[in-house]
Amino acid sequence: MSKAETARAAEARFRESPPDLAIVDHNLPDGDGIELITAADLRLETTLEAGEEVMTLEDMERRHIEHVVRLEAGNVDRAAVRLGVSRSTLYYKLKRYRDHPA
Repeated sequence: MSKAETARAAEARFRESPPDLAIVDHNLPDGDGIELITAADLRLETTLEAGEEVMTLEDMERRHIEHVVRLEAGNVDRAAVRLGVSRSTLYYKLKRYRDHPA
């Protein structure tokens, strides 16, 4: 992981070696606090096995929500708290999942 002290330094590093992920703190003057992270920093596997499919973020969210609701024995109020979302948001997502099965 590399850390740039200014936006100009981050831009120079980005041009030299594009990162896989950049974390930017926009609250600091001149874009200070920009961190450029590569897949190696995160220890991510960057290649797929033959025939391996990539799950969408929406599918991952759906699976996680359904898992937490099961962990809470169907109690949507407790599941919403555990997920850090409002009860109405969770009900909306569950209704959308019911109306559009995977």
